[in-house]
Amino acid sequence: MPDLWPAVGVLAVAAITPGPNNVLVFNAALGGGLGRVISTIAAIETGSLILFGLVKLGLLAILQHFPAGVLALALCGTAYLMWLGLRLMRSSSPGHMDDNDIQASGFGVLTFQLINPKAWILMGVFASATHHEDNWLLLILILICVFTICLSLWAMAGAALARLSENPTVNRAANMVMGGSLILFAGLIGAELL
Repeated sequence: MPDLWPAVGVLAVAAITPGPNNVLVFNAALGGGLGRVISTIAAIETGSLILFGLVKLGLLAILQHFPAGVLALALCGTAYLMWLGLRLMRSSSPGHMDDNDIQASGFGVLTFQLINPKAWILMGVFASATHHEDNWLLLILILICVFTICLSLWAMAGAALARLSENPTVNRAANMVMGGSLILFAGLIGAELL
């Protein structure tokens, strides 16, 4: 286990820093209550575990033979993140969810992991850092623990802000900051791709 600590550290830093999953959990805490937060975290973790399993089994190695497809997938994910950020910035109430939002269903959040550029990067790095580890149960437990802790901290921040969400100025500011962070993150990925 000691040789896994660097991989756990990278995973924790990547999971706690702003990104689409953090925004989803933060937004769920703002407007949906504990049940929505739990289902959002569970869907993120399930999708991430599926993605990790695919990456660990060699999906990234296979995809490297199709660079145009990888670029198209990355650009689609980046465009989708920008669209989500713009929608969030235009929303008047934090945590607002309609039938078109990916948060409308746990399945939407789960499948979102497959086009989430940060999730691909994170799972690729974690799989590479743990390539020597054959104990899948240990790796799954590490992923679940780190994600649960980091996403719970974002949920607590969203819940704390929810107490102030009666104020329209606070609502607007929260949406602008969270939406802007998604757009910035997507822009950085897009700039790296091109």
